[in-house]
Amino acid sequence: MNIFTSLNINICLQSVRVTNVAEGEGGAESCENCLSGTYASTVEPRCIECGAGRYSNITEGPLTQCHTCPENTFAEGPTSSECLACGYRTTSAPGSSECYTNCTFSIGTHNYDLNPLRK
Repeated sequence: MNIFTSLNINICLQSVRVTNVAEGEGGAESCENCLSGTYASTVEPRCIECGAGRYSNITEGPLTQCHTCPENTFAEGPTSSECLACGYRTTSAPGSSECYTNCTFSIGTHNYDLNPLRK
């Protein structure tokens, strides 16, 4: 008795490293730019996420580094393409992933702390 098995296998390659290739004898024909929110690593052959508080934007040219968001802006996600302005009466330090308010006050005997408000 013969038993035959048929398998449907899908494989997704995340990265391929080509080594020991003589000049002009193969390797990648071209490189693709990293997407916004990432940058091209000089150590590893892949794109690295910028991280919260930092951004990169493909319209600014080759993405070889991420930029720190300036004061009073934020980038909350790890792959931000821009920094967003803080909301009304909120602030942030450079490289922030959120904005905050430094607002406490009292009315009569009631104390109010608005610091938990974000963005």
